[in-house]
Amino acid sequence: MKKLLLFLLCFNSLPIFAQPQKVWLDADTGNEVDDVYAIIRLLWATEQYNITGLSAAHFNNADLVAFDQWNQYSTPGIQPVRISQALNEEILSTMGLSHIPHPMGADRQMGRAWGGYEPRSSAATEALQQVINKLKPGEKLDIITLGALTNIASLIALDTTVTEKIRVYSLGGGYDLDKKAWNKNEFNVRCDLNAFDFMMNQTGLDWTVMPISTVIDYRFEREETYQRFDDDRPVEQLMENRWRQTDPESTVRVMWDLGLVEAYLQPGLATLAAVSTPPENHLHTVKIYAKIDTHGLYKDFWQTVEKHRQAFQAPAHKPKLGEIHLGNRVGGTLAQEGPTQQLICLQEGDQLHSIQTCLTPQQNVVKGIRMEVLKKDGKMQTSVFGDTTQGAWQPVYQVKKGQLLTGISGVSGWFVDSIRFHFNDGTTTPLYGGGGGDNDYQLILSRNRQKQLRGRWMGFWGSATNQLESIGLVFWPVE
Repeated sequence: MKKLLLFLLCFNSLPIFAQPQKVWLDADTGNEVDDVYAIIRLLWATEQYNITGLSAAHFNNADLVAFDQWNQYSTPGIQPVRISQALNEEILSTMGLSHIPHPMGADRQMGRAWGGYEPRSSAATEALQQVINKLKPGEKLDIITLGALTNIASLIALDTTVTEKIRVYSLGGGYDLDKKAWNKNEFNVRCDLNAFDFMMNQTGLDWTVMPISTVIDYRFEREETYQRFDDDRPVEQLMENRWRQTDPESTVRVMWDLGLVEAYLQPGLATLAAVSTPPENHLHTVKIYAKIDTHGLYKDFWQTVEKHRQAFQAPAHKPKLGEIHLGNRVGGTLAQEGPTQQLICLQEGDQLHSIQTCLTPQQNVVKGIRMEVLKKDGKMQTSVFGDTTQGAWQPVYQVKKGQLLTGISGVSGWFVDSIRFHFNDGTTTPLYGGGGGDNDYQLILSRNRQKQLRGRWMGFWGSATNQLESIGLVFWPVE
């Protein structure tokens, strides 16, 4: 965990009645500068939206075989989708959000160079299908795509029934409002014209397009952007360095992808219009962003930067009882079925006495945790997190006097497959659980330069059915 504090909640329980909109972002992150800005802006909205995944898209184009360089990348042997994947992983790691699924998409267009709609199955289409299959009746997944439409068009081509369960927001193409005419002579469309045409032929698909002609005036100035970013904030430096490394000569950049994400997050600053599809495609209507408030979207981005800069500041005082912090969750957050729950079992002056983990009968997934706490009044209190019925109990781990629980680690996937508990003296419990899952997680309270803990563990939060779906730390800061 690069940052100790993620957000502050001044109440003792999480609301489980409000279900945030599920959103999936598909990005050709390695292509230009603005994808990184757009991804970070959406990830900053995790308090309002359930970000279910971030997939990598390719940016294959003719220049990759005609020139020796594409931005800062050498083109011989270039693998665009892998560049996007590596950047996605860097962004998530920097933001402490690596638990968000981030599968890689297709490495080439639909069909062939002369046409065709043969889909490109990938880890991204499989993960998207799993999310969609978990949707409740009447629920829809919003998919925002910043590059070629290969992954989304392939998803639909592989299973046309998904059109009833998704809404798509994409950047690409041009549209002349006066002439009522489309222009497919645009980079994202050129990267997979087959996919764009396939999407234009889909009836019953809720699709909103951000034409480049609408967003072209949404621009950032280089020197002002550099100056406004904080050198001590890794996330902000990630955005600044992307510009410095990818396009240092440009003094002004159109922030295409950020414009789409901002318009999605701030619908009051964008105007929609229903327009006909191109004459060469199936005749029906799709929605476009006909106009955006570029000043308002620009202001929103920098206000969000400031907000999250302040949100990561530890308060100067120790919060009162009930003023707690929730850290990252790991596990199957994208397809949560169990209600969100929160357990606070330790207060100031209490001592954790023992921990016992309950696994599934096969001992390959964590079901729940039972903890005994010696309260400051001398009484022993038992608390349970998750489900602890009909499971395989592991040996009790006795916590030594003075030991503080500082974090957890293990492996997770759709569930919390395994868990290990860490303490302030460097010791750990055994690893409890199986070897499944594809995410090695580690949620550990950070220390200051004097190697003192910046926070105190209080309990856990997450979700569970008959297995532990997700888990995160509950703690209060001490500096």
